[in-house]
Amino acid sequence: MDRAWYWKAGFIVLVTVGALYALVPSWTYFQLPADQRNEAGVFEQRRPSWALTKRHLNLGLDLQGGIHLVMGVEVDRAVREKAVRRAEELALDLDRRDIKGLDVKGDPDTGIVTLSGPADAVGKAKDQITTGYTDMYMRRSSSGSFELAMKDDAIKRLKESAVDQAVKAIRNRVDKWGVSEPTIAKRGDNAILVQLPGYSNPEKAKELLGKTAQLEFKMVDDADTSLTQLKDLPAGITLDWDRYEGPGGALVSSPYLRGKDRNQLTTFLTGKAPPGREFGLQKVEERGRGEGYYRTFTLDKKAGLTGEYITDANVAFDNAPGEGNRPYVRSSSTVPERSSSEGSPRRT
Repeated sequence: MDRAWYWKAGFIVLVTVGALYALVPSWTYFQLPADQRNEAGVFEQRRPSWALTKRHLNLGLDLQGGIHLVMGVEVDRAVREKAVRRAEELALDLDRRDIKGLDVKGDPDTGIVTLSGPADAVGKAKDQITTGYTDMYMRRSSSGSFELAMKDDAIKRLKESAVDQAVKAIRNRVDKWGVSEPTIAKRGDNAILVQLPGYSNPEKAKELLGKTAQLEFKMVDDADTSLTQLKDLPAGITLDWDRYEGPGGALVSSPYLRGKDRNQLTTFLTGKAPPGREFGLQKVEERGRGEGYYRTFTLDKKAGLTGEYITDANVAFDNAPGEGNRPYVRSSSTVPERSSSEGSPRRT
């Protein structure tokens, strides 16, 4: 028999064995129950340690099934919410410029901002808004009031931004599930196409992907002492103080409550915030001391900044002496001068 035949047969056998060996991760993956394939860590635990690769073949939606969703984005709602926030910005800006006595309201149903008050204050406000708020136009005007609405090009940019942010949020959530090769793309002006191969729970997918979120930054009120007036603190909740050097070298002492049970703190503080304020909670990890504890911050109820202005965010580390090397989020933003807050919030 021709010796070349043996070489050919041996090569075929070698390629076949190599191909089967490379398919071991895929065989392991598809032997798992469908509801466990995308759970974090399950495939890694079942995959043989001697397998050639850690990756398995990814089957598309047509081969392994999955979920096909077209999700609508409430772009009109985004415009209306922007109008409400713009009314708050206007009120703060006019107050800083010593234009007093105006009632500024943003209608959450129509997206119209209405300003009313004394004629002289209304006149000053008109002059300021004409030069400082170029993305809005005046709908109606009288001596004692006027209405503002977003311009068409500003509405278009806002709607596009709302869809882009929704795509990014959905992609971040899907990435945490470990779904192989998902499809997430804009569809038209106000919809998003989502395809999740191998994912078999449409109701859970709708619930998780449909949740809305709004990033807000609120000022910490270090001067508020209302917590010191609370009586009969429950067992497990104690009053403590932040002490640090403030502007001009002055020592700042700010009270806060601390406790290990988040629900207990939340329940106790319900209805106790001073006017215009609310309480926020942060979990503090104690190195080498167990599970840590929760502490309160007294916050301004109105957001000084929202996520729409954030242009970049990344992880940085605190270099403070003693308790340094703690991670925090460092971000940059594009905030118009008119909407900036006096002072600066403490990083927590």
